[in-house]
Amino acid sequence: MQKNNKEVILAQYLIKNKDKLEETINVRNKKIELNYDEKLKVVELTGEGKNEEKIYVSIQLDNERYKEHIIQIQNFIVKSEENKNNIILYIMQEFNEEVILELMQDVVFYSDKTLELIFVSVSNLALEIISDISRAAGEYLQQKAMILNEVERIFLKKKGIQVYNRKI
Repeated sequence: MQKNNKEVILAQYLIKNKDKLEETINVRNKKIELNYDEKLKVVELTGEGKNEEKIYVSIQLDNERYKEHIIQIQNFIVKSEENKNNIILYIMQEFNEEVILELMQDVVFYSDKTLELIFVSVSNLALEIISDISRAAGEYLQQKAMILNEVERIFLKKKGIQVYNRKI
């Protein structure tokens, strides 16, 4: 995993500032951890909410690797638990309506699970700061990441779909 990867920087920021993630998904986090899918070469956050919700986060800060992120989200949908609330957050540089539609159809296909799929786009100011941070190194990198606290809204647009399993 590259240390200065923009997606890793945002993931680490969200772990340290979990309130930003909590207000986006409307769930208090019990634990959240950073993982790297070696096969797909994508960053992900996985965790659990205070009420046992399963949380999955995909972060894409480029406009080239949609295929890998679609597979990652589809994997989240498949491995989501049947008797739990599952929240999947897809953080995108900018919305791609075709990708959103495809993934919403996947959620509907798995309607036997309780799934909430949320799409958010990252503000240009936050992207600029993250790009600047990615050029920093070492200890300075961590200090620089706190500049993101000054961004009023890291995430701008928000869309989503929910499918409820009545067994829960």
